[in-house]
Amino acid sequence: MFWIFGGAYTEGAGSSPHTDGEALARQGAVVVTFNYRLGPFGFFSHPELTNESGHNASGNQGLMDAIAALRWVQTNIAAFGGDPRNVLKLYSADSDEEATRASCMRRFWRG
Repeated sequence: MFWIFGGAYTEGAGSSPHTDGEALARQGAVVVTFNYRLGPFGFFSHPELTNESGHNASGNQGLMDAIAALRWVQTNIAAFGGDPRNVLKLYSADSDEEATRASCMRRFWRG
């Protein structure tokens, strides 16, 4: 299970106490959490940054962090007992918008 935490893109962490990966692991799930950049460090958009971007976009650093984490998980999850073809992506209620954007940007995380 690949967990993306919520927090309105301004707060939160993959290690939040309300994310009980231990209980899921006891049932045989491999649970992966991660952190991504928040606030202006993760979602600041500016024309100069857009011009420098290889993707002709800016303001998606936090989303790109999530995509990089997902790529890493799909490459390495077998070493932790997981199946790279069966990675379940779960999002908190606050991060459902990110889930939608991530789905639209599949070309980035598929390589």
